Amino acid sequence: GALLMGGAGAACGFLMAKFGMEMPLVRASLKTLSAWDLLMLPVVLAVQLLFMVGLGLWLALANPWYRDIKYLFTVGIQMWMFLTPIIYPVSIVPEKWRPLLLLNPMGGVVDAFRATALNGRPLVWGTLGAALGVGVIVLLIGLRYFTKAEREFADVI
Repeated sequence: GALLMGGAGAACGFLMAKFGMEMPLVRASLKTLSAWDLLMLPVVLAVQLLFMVGLGLWLALANPWYRDIKYLFTVGIQMWMFLTPIIYPVSIVPEKWRPLLLLNPMGGVVDAFRATALNGRPLVWGTLGAALGVGVIVLLIGLRYFTKAEREFADVI
């Protein structure tokens, strides 16, 4: 568990350094550099990291028992991309279906990245808060079951 968290922390540090070096150059070239936007990028990245580490724990937990999980994950990640407003704006989703987007934590993260890094518009705190809530739940449940099952990994493998 600690090794996994250490790896996630190192990846987070790398990404923050990368954002710290590249985003000011990109934003300065667009003449829309805002200190607030720059300060919010690590916050959005932390929300994404919480969810991704939790999801990684779930996948790591399932992999010793179900070896084909990697193939399912590949198909699942492609479907997930189309369910996340990455290639389309949230505004084209009918109003009655928009609350369902809150169930997808990456929807709030993508929207927050767009708001801070590209559009210079204010964050929608509700969607980012929903993403944070789902991310924390996924991480805590993943940590709990991963630490329980970690002892059995050597027997199964």
